[in-house]
Amino acid sequence: MKKFKFRLDAVLKYKKILKDKQLAQYNKALGAYKDVENKINDLEQQQENVYSSMVQNAQDGFSLIQHQGKEIVNQKLHHEMNVEKVRLAKRKKLVQVEQKKLVGYAKDEKGIEILKENALEEYKQELLAEEIKEIDDIVSTRFRVNDN
Repeated sequence: MKKFKFRLDAVLKYKKILKDKQLAQYNKALGAYKDVENKINDLEQQQENVYSSMVQNAQDGFSLIQHQGKEIVNQKLHHEMNVEKVRLAKRKKLVQVEQKKLVGYAKDEKGIEILKENALEEYKQELLAEEIKEIDDIVSTRFRVNDN
């Protein structure tokens, strides 16, 4: 009995390697996106802390020097948040690009896997046809021997 061999196995393995590499790149881009997102959240939290300390300063007896210092810190935080939001938009675009590439590689791999499944199904049908033919030959030779 001959063994099933898929001619495109090397191509399938190559496509899987490409997909796995792209998945790693996608995960890396997604991690960078989440890092920037976390940094923005941290900056927002720092800004809220500055605002609450400004309110506390006003309640404790207003100090113009402290208020101006906190306003400068607030402006720096606001500027950093804007810079990080631009980086976040770039990271989001990169994640989308990497995701599209990943989907393309996954489609390629899936297409070849479907070809392999179809080839295996054809192979099974050929084996079944050969078995049926052999059984018919055996049955017909037995009946010929019995008829004589």
